Amino acid sequence: MHMPVGLVLLLAAAQGVAAPLPPRGGKAPFRLLYNNDATNVLSCESPFHEPGAPVTDAAIAGSIDEVAERGVDAYLLSPGLGHYPWCQGERVREHYAWWTAKTGLEPDPYGRYLLEGGDWVRVLVQRCRAHGMAPFVSFRMNDVHMMEFAGEAHPRSQWASRFYTEHPEYWIEPEHKTKWPSGYNHRRGLNWAEPAVREHKLAMLTELCEGYDLDGLELDFLRDHVLYRDEVPEAARLEITTGFVRQVRALLDRTALPGRRRWLCARVPLERSRWRETGLDVSALVGAGVEMLNCSGWYHTITTHDLGAIRKEAPGAALYQELTHSAGTMWFVAERSGYGTVGHPRTSDTMLYTVANLAYARGADGISLFNFVYTRSGDRRLPWLRREPPFQVLPHLRDPAWLALQPQHYWLGQWSYHNQLSSSRITAERPRTFRLDAALPKRPITGQARLRLHAQEPIPGTMRAALNGTDLEPTPDVSALLDYPYDAMLSDAPRRRAWVLPVDLVREGINEVRVSVDEDAGSVRVTWLDFALP
Repeated sequence: MHMPVGLVLLLAAAQGVAAPLPPRGGKAPFRLLYNNDATNVLSCESPFHEPGAPVTDAAIAGSIDEVAERGVDAYLLSPGLGHYPWCQGERVREHYAWWTAKTGLEPDPYGRYLLEGGDWVRVLVQRCRAHGMAPFVSFRMNDVHMMEFAGEAHPRSQWASRFYTEHPEYWIEPEHKTKWPSGYNHRRGLNWAEPAVREHKLAMLTELCEGYDLDGLELDFLRDHVLYRDEVPEAARLEITTGFVRQVRALLDRTALPGRRRWLCARVPLERSRWRETGLDVSALVGAGVEMLNCSGWYHTITTHDLGAIRKEAPGAALYQELTHSAGTMWFVAERSGYGTVGHPRTSDTMLYTVANLAYARGADGISLFNFVYTRSGDRRLPWLRREPPFQVLPHLRDPAWLALQPQHYWLGQWSYHNQLSSSRITAERPRTFRLDAALPKRPITGQARLRLHAQEPIPGTMRAALNGTDLEPTPDVSALLDYPYDAMLSDAPRRRAWVLPVDLVREGINEVRVSVDEDAGSVRVTWLDFALP
């Protein structure tokens, strides 16, 4: 029987049982976090959900059960976009009653599931408890997916709440529907400088914490990372964001069951330079009650970041690096799409092991996984792209000693959030230096490796490369490194160059790759750079 947490606390009080605050101090014990964005249950064909089938408790349970006994400690469900709750209560029924009356349309399969009594969060708690995983809700602070449809008689407008739709004065960009009529845009969100916006979000979090036996919350500050209008001063952003986190910490403590501790996690950018956009300071967040920092590349798995510096700023917090299904955004073999993952080369098993090893070497306490099941997302033009998620890697991501002995594949790619290759071109007058962080294997490495470069256009002339100040010899072998299965998604042979890489040139820490071109090569825009240590 599902008994709301609030009712349990009331019963305890009526019986004279004290409900002390959960004990504080000590690091979160979780080594492997796993996020389920919920929408994949319908959008991806899977063993537990066929195309066209309705959303059911069984389908949701299947998306949780499939990672049980694979090393996942904490399971983080994102129930919707954070505009209205995907759980049972008056609020969700009011939302669909308002939306259907306004548009005359029928709810989508998610809405039908909820209106028929389905409850994602109840299923989350039940299945996690059955499998010994800690149930968390990952709550999106300012998700802008589908907000371009707000207020329209369009099926996707049901993703926008009544609060959002009826208060354009609270939008970060009140004219966003005119300025950017379609697609994802960071500036479609709500302006967190408005107290009413924060009250709206806190009310939904309160409903979750009072209604369900959760072990914790994750505040997802990357969906979306823009929380404020440009004119809001940085100091005010920091004060508002930190103050909201403090309120959530108090909510978790107030609603914790007797003798139980509820954890607070924050999903933050791996690059510290992006924090001011959101009003983030991790030391301030930890001071406000955050115990877990989930450091993310937003959508992609990335290799060079500020994890080591974040570790120093938050020595007492549990620190995680997020890995995803995507290694970059290339669009070489597929047309660009507004939403989805077609065109994104996947992160291979070796890449996942490489970045996890690097994360532990830079101070991480564990690994988190985001959008992991979107390897199931396919396209009729690329039938070979759709694959089952590599669940076999999960137990290994918990094991730093094992990871430190594996082959390594390091890369820089084009990324939709922070492109470390940038868009500038290499010319004879303007060479470029790229920086890649590496954590060398804890075993002897012998022989030759290769460094590769991929460009946006065919390369007509001579390119040169040096690693850490030593010139490298070119090689005609531009084939996949370590049998990377998605190599065809990066480029074709005319867009590639490769060099022999003596492994003793690769050093622990930052490695600098200097790339230059002769006059005959013209102008070259690099889209991917990688090397592997076998």
